[in-house]
Amino acid sequence: MSENSAVARLATDVFSPAAFEFLFWRPRHFMDSRALAHLPLLFWVCAALRPRQATVVGVGDGVVHFALCQAMEKLDGQGRCTGYGFWKDATSEGVATMVPADLARHQEMLYEEISRFIPSRDPDAIADGLAQNALDLLWLDLAASPGGLGQRADLFARSVKRSGVMFVHGIRAIAENSADGAAIKRLLNSQRCVRFDDEMGLLLVVFDGDVPTRLEALVTATEETALPPEVERVFRRVGQGLLASVRGADAVTARKKAEQRAADARAACDTAEGALKDLNSAYDLRARKLAQVQSELFDARMLVVDLRAEIVDKDGERLALEEAQERALAEMEGQFDTVTAEADGLREQVAAAEDARVALEAA
Repeated sequence: MSENSAVARLATDVFSPAAFEFLFWRPRHFMDSRALAHLPLLFWVCAALRPRQATVVGVGDGVVHFALCQAMEKLDGQGRCTGYGFWKDATSEGVATMVPADLARHQEMLYEEISRFIPSRDPDAIADGLAQNALDLLWLDLAASPGGLGQRADLFARSVKRSGVMFVHGIRAIAENSADGAAIKRLLNSQRCVRFDDEMGLLLVVFDGDVPTRLEALVTATEETALPPEVERVFRRVGQGLLASVRGADAVTARKKAEQRAADARAACDTAEGALKDLNSAYDLRARKLAQVQSELFDARMLVVDLRAEIVDKDGERLALEEAQERALAEMEGQFDTVTAEADGLREQVAAAEDARVALEAA
């Protein structure tokens, strides 16, 4: 009975009706992010704390940064959220000096007066530039920052008011025996912390100032940084609901894209089949024409062979005619010589007869 009463008091303090609805806010910048499962906790903390000055170190995909902007806008419409990003330049693979275009568009469209992005290269320079006790909420993202950010957690904590909170995201992504892992252990031992091990892991650090009642109740309920299962389960399942929602939407989108690609593939296949049919028809026509040409070529070759044989025959006949002509000419020349000789004899006889006639006439 005493345990049930404690759980009931904890549920009343932590999940009062005035704060419970903030767990179910739907982020406007909604995408499958490594920190998406922790946004219900972030909204719940913002509802209790109502931060006016917040900073995100390691903006990454912008989900946490824009969730803070959304909470500030919905709670009182005032405040400032500064995001330091270590974005990579896709062309040079170095640290970018420009804010990614999609984040800049979202900021300009919804949070121009609340949000500010600052591309950065050096976490130390960021820590040195933050004024002491100036922030109500600080989010350190180890998964979206250069290595060594966890070692600087104490340095960044100086910029948070004693009544504020600090989040350290990505604690499960670092090795326990690393320098960052050792720094997180020191933070757990030196500050009041609540640990969440879902996804990449999150650490909520609450300082020793005058924090809101709900936050104080949450921290008081922890045992060695672990929440009672009944409370932890609420945050975890709401976060899992967000992940399931966005992944379901992504799955639907992916399915639609896959169906569209399949439809395009079917259309392309139909087009290819039509082109193949046309190609086969053209190939058949080409084969028929080729067969016809080959047949005509064979006929032409046979005709050439016949013509060549006929030419050979004609040449033989021509040669025979030429030989016969030459023989006839030779015979005619012989006959002509004979006739010429006979004519000469006859001329001589005519001359003798003429001489005899003249002598006879004279006699």
